[in-house]
Amino acid sequence: MRNEKGSSVLELALLIPLLVVLLMGVTELSRMFSAAMGVSQAARAGAAYGMQHGLASADLKAIENATLSSGREIPGLTATATRVCLCSNGSEI
Repeated sequence: MRNEKGSSVLELALLIPLLVVLLMGVTELSRMFSAAMGVSQAARAGAAYGMQHGLASADLKAIENATLSSGREIPGLTATATRVCLCSNGSEI
């Protein structure tokens, strides 16, 4: 019995760093998933703005602004809008 008195304190001291590392990993994963959802929503907002009517699809700067305003909570987000037209045979114009 005498040798087992401090074993629970020792086990706790050994497990605390592992638990802290696991908690930090879960926190970083949740931040990553949150950023991924924000980027997806921002891209969706830019595409929706461009699809509103024919004139909006020509205004690439307004599409970029719509994307950036939707994703303003994401630090370092940049947007580049491009216009791609596909023919019925699949080739680009």
